[in-house]
Amino acid sequence: MATKPKRNYLNLKKKVEVIKTAEKNQGMSIRELAEQFDCGRTQIAKIIKDKEFILSLYESNASSIRVLTSKTYGRQSEYADVNKSLYDWYILACSKNIFPMGPQLAEKARQIATCLGKHDFKGSNGC
Repeated sequence: MATKPKRNYLNLKKKVEVIKTAEKNQGMSIRELAEQFDCGRTQIAKIIKDKEFILSLYESNASSIRVLTSKTYGRQSEYADVNKSLYDWYILACSKNIFPMGPQLAEKARQIATCLGKHDFKGSNGC
């Protein structure tokens, strides 16, 4: 029985290397790039497809941004402004030794959404 190959996640610096290698060697296939960088063909294809975005992140020195650790980097939620405001409020509350949890966060998110005019927002526990 064959074993599954280990998944190898490429960080931002490696992704830029993939892009530069692909541009330098125009005839190199996605399969060859995947073998060279020890990762999957799908990951290489996505990197090449999103090269402008990846290069702009790299140039803006965004490697420490939390967004890059997500598999959905670059995607924005419909309620990104609510999320950002809630996060800012949460940091402020924690700095005052108040640690809001589940229902309190959902209620505050609904309040923020209402203030921002997002009347169709429904706070949830993330499920």
